[in-house]
Amino acid sequence: MINGIVKDKYNNPIQNATIELKNDHFETVLKTNTNQDGLFSIKSTNEGKYLIAIKDYRINYLEYWATNINFWDDINLDIIIDKLEIYGLNAFVVNGAYDSIFLYFRPMSLVKFLHNESNICPNIKSVEIKIDDVSTSLLGINKVKESIGNEYMNAYLVQVKKDVGKTIIWNKIDVKVIDDDNNVGMASLYNNI
Repeated sequence: MINGIVKDKYNNPIQNATIELKNDHFETVLKTNTNQDGLFSIKSTNEGKYLIAIKDYRINYLEYWATNINFWDDINLDIIIDKLEIYGLNAFVVNGAYDSIFLYFRPMSLVKFLHNESNICPNIKSVEIKIDDVSTSLLGINKVKESIGNEYMNAYLVQVKKDVGKTIIWNKIDVKVIDDDNNVGMASLYNNI
């Protein structure tokens, strides 16, 4: 089972947020809604790869994404949705580099989208990373220009510290970003190994 709570950035539960489990083709496999306390429960399935949480999409909020959901485990998620979305979250290790993990992601701003800006990436003032529910240190953060045809959108490449002496294997990475206007975005990435 996948259980969780959906809240706003002020820690208030969000009622009637939609939770969707999607397959590799982004087709909805299972769907449910949060109750009055922001709580939800949805059955895991081996067809599911992505979980999204949405409410008033592109009106008041953007989405939360969890990628590579482990369908064989019980999962508990503490989700915040707001005016930012973290899309395309990936993690990788550079062979021969410092004991660290690199994260690549594209944050998107609802405010910039509503103002029809072509580069909807916000200016990030804070990045928080948890590896298996433990906060980790940021070693570096770089803004990257990602080409979108003749335009570009900013993305981020973040280097985080791996615990010395531990293997590079991890189960879940959570990313939380806050922009200059204190809007929040979250995403999670599961390691399906």
